[in-house]
Amino acid sequence: MSKEFCERLMKEITGGNSEGGQVAKSLVQPDNLNKYVEFYPLFKALSKMVFLAVTMRKEANFKRKISSGQRQCDKLDAKVDMQKAQINALNVHNEVRSEADRLFRDELDFLKTKLEKTDKHLLEYEEKLENLASEFF
Repeated sequence: MSKEFCERLMKEITGGNSEGGQVAKSLVQPDNLNKYVEFYPLFKALSKMVFLAVTMRKEANFKRKISSGQRQCDKLDAKVDMQKAQINALNVHNEVRSEADRLFRDELDFLKTKLEKTDKHLLEYEEKLENLASEFF
């Protein structure tokens, strides 16, 4: 049933207010009470069925909106995951920098030790040279 048909039928039956629609007013008029009393359950059931049809349409629309919202949430989650991956990729820079600093410190310590040993050896050779010159001359 189309939305317009359901709404029009509901208006005719219930009227959308406390007074009721055309059908409800006809049913409760004193002249028609005995005449339409047998039809009251039919109109009541019809009213409930139309209300149920409208409710089912609303439920279907809500489900579509929910699934659309879920797809949007999934897209946003994917973007967040991509941004986190990029952040992690940029954090590698910090690790590489700290490793480079460590290597530089280790290399500097190695070179300082090497320089000290070389200076020590040079002093030893200079002493030997002086001792050699004094012994032979």
